[in-house]
Amino acid sequence: MKYQKVEPVFKGVFFDFDGTLVNSEPLHFQAEECALKSRGVNFNLVDKKEMVGGTVKGTAEQICLKYGIEDIDSFFIDRQLVFNRLVESKLDLMPGAKNLLSSISEAGVVLSLVTSAEPEYVLKVLKNHRIDKLFNTIITMTDVDQHKPNPDPYLKALKLTSLKNSECLAIEDSLTGITSAQKADIPCIYVGDEHTGLESMPDSILKVKSLLDVDIPLLNELHIARSMDFPLLFF
Repeated sequence: MKYQKVEPVFKGVFFDFDGTLVNSEPLHFQAEECALKSRGVNFNLVDKKEMVGGTVKGTAEQICLKYGIEDIDSFFIDRQLVFNRLVESKLDLMPGAKNLLSSISEAGVVLSLVTSAEPEYVLKVLKNHRIDKLFNTIITMTDVDQHKPNPDPYLKALKLTSLKNSECLAIEDSLTGITSAQKADIPCIYVGDEHTGLESMPDSILKVKSLLDVDIPLLNELHIARSMDFPLLFF
């Protein structure tokens, strides 16, 4: 029996960056943990999970508010110095990321990166891993005034790609990102195996453990189910 190529029925896929395409969340945690330790504060993963998905500066402000640190700029500089060193030596793509991006791009689907990260950092990592040319548009923290969980980053991506939300899908790893996509009325795949409260969210979300579980047939399934109001199961 001949292998039959599955064609996409959607026109665009919008990817989050940190924690979705690159395994950066552990590095963000290590950087914040180190900057806090030098200030006599113990920081753990439970604290960190409450702050995933926003801008780096916004997270630094949340941390400083929580632990009574007055010099936010000094804390931010310290955590960035640690983070940038870690990025140079340890930042890898998430398993399955490059193959998935390549297969979607080769199928003629528009790829957009929608992130709250700083543009210099994002572009550097994309170029290092030779995937920068795969994206038609890149939305970073400097492109919108309101960041995730607001819908503005996704609305900006829709505008730049000239696509309708009914033609696109989003892929995220945090409740903050999911909320942003939902507010823009874009069906979303949540990548992760932790409890996030997603069970109570709409049927336009598919939950998978990793990008290795995502392919064009699965994306087709989400797109078709959303357009026909079919219920979806969590994987």
